[in-house]
Amino acid sequence: MRMLPHSHPCRRPALAPLAVLPPAALIAAAIIPALGARPSHAAPAPAMRQITIRASAPKFPKQIPAGFVSVTLVSDARGEADAGFARLNPGATLAQVKAVNAQAQNSLPAFVKLSKLLTFIGGAGSIPTGSTETVVLDMRKPGTYGFNLSVGNGNSSGKTTIFTVTSGSAQGAAPSGGIPVRLKEMKIVGMPKQAAAGPVTLQVANTGKQVHELSLVKLDPGKTQKDVVALLKSPQGQNGPPPSWAHDMGGLDTISPHQSASLQLTLTPGYYVAICFMPDVKKQGTPHVMEGMITHFTVQ
Repeated sequence: MRMLPHSHPCRRPALAPLAVLPPAALIAAAIIPALGARPSHAAPAPAMRQITIRASAPKFPKQIPAGFVSVTLVSDARGEADAGFARLNPGATLAQVKAVNAQAQNSLPAFVKLSKLLTFIGGAGSIPTGSTETVVLDMRKPGTYGFNLSVGNGNSSGKTTIFTVTSGSAQGAAPSGGIPVRLKEMKIVGMPKQAAAGPVTLQVANTGKQVHELSLVKLDPGKTQKDVVALLKSPQGQNGPPPSWAHDMGGLDTISPHQSASLQLTLTPGYYVAICFMPDVKKQGTPHVMEGMITHFTVQ
């Protein structure tokens, strides 16, 4: 049973198979005792839970304590890997999710229904074979969660794993540092025009009213954001195979409004575009990218 709309109705076939967060960036609070104050003997906060998912042989605990969770996706199978996470909303049932997934999964009505049943909390966007990506996800709310792992064809349904987040003392603290990025209608705010090659951390928050995502695509020399937009407007972009000059480099999977996540990945030098392919539910499913939700940056 899929909990996540991994194959988004908004994604253009020419780019989605290749690869494919607002003022509230995640902040860690530190309490520093005043000079000369008596030392505190309070127990240290539990360490953040760290879980690794290997695309070739995925395993995940059936139960984890509430808190921030660091999830590393290792793309060690043939084809790109993608893992998107969601939480079942109060009053919703897995049976309802299953019923929606039994319908046309790529349809806008099915996506709208899922968006009411689930809260998408992000995940590792499509990453190339042989690479890894880490996301720190907010699982402080106890409940029923799940993630959908897809390998290879971005239009495949993938495999869904259900797990439970239990109540109790929150594990770990919100990560600090990194580049704050906001997703809203219809803009990606905070992406720097230039970034240094190597490890990069993005503190992403969805401050909009619709579901968003952040796909990072590297373009071959000579290609720019204008080429991407032109392609998406063309018949090839809507129905043809992926272009050879665009390469998915990961990103943040589907994330609902008022949700935040930390994205940690490694970027190589080149010209990139950051894109949201999600559908505009108020405009018959028009992809957000076609309404201006795209920006470019250079990695040096």
